[in-house]
Amino acid sequence: MKPGKIKAIIEDKIKEIKKLSSKLNNNFDRDHIHEFRVAVKSFRSFLRLVRAAHNESRPKMHKKFKRLYHIAGAIRDAQLELEKLNEDKVALPVYKNKLGNDIERQKKEWERHYSGKVFRKMKEKLLDLDYSNLPPEALPTFFETKIAGVTKLSKPKTHTNREIHNIRKQVKDI
Repeated sequence: MKPGKIKAIIEDKIKEIKKLSSKLNNNFDRDHIHEFRVAVKSFRSFLRLVRAAHNESRPKMHKKFKRLYHIAGAIRDAQLELEKLNEDKVALPVYKNKLGNDIERQKKEWERHYSGKVFRKMKEKLLDLDYSNLPPEALPTFFETKIAGVTKLSKPKTHTNREIHNIRKQVKDI
């Protein structure tokens, strides 16, 4: 893959993520949060492919953008927990109130951290990097590495939460 194509993909992905994030500003609908987080995970996986092909530690997501991603995740987790409690007709008013307060607090955090500057900075930093041609074997090698990682981590034994998280991350990258 040529550097121009890599940069075009980066621009398109950031544009899509920015558009999805602006939807969150309106109502923090759980489906919009889900779409936003899926788009980010897809983009992050693409960046991992580029990093792996170049044996580099970059490109990476901008730190301030990661904060927004985590805020959206915290909101969605609390929303899903509330939904589950309501479906199961569980009466835990103090806990439900805490979850509602957590959601409101995270929304305020989002408002505090959200700005077009975050996306502009991430785009500038990622587009300023030098992307030499990706070798043709980069994609198959990436998949083989991820599958080998899943296979290694999936050996029969009791897994830690961290190991399970790493298995899921490898599969998502594939």
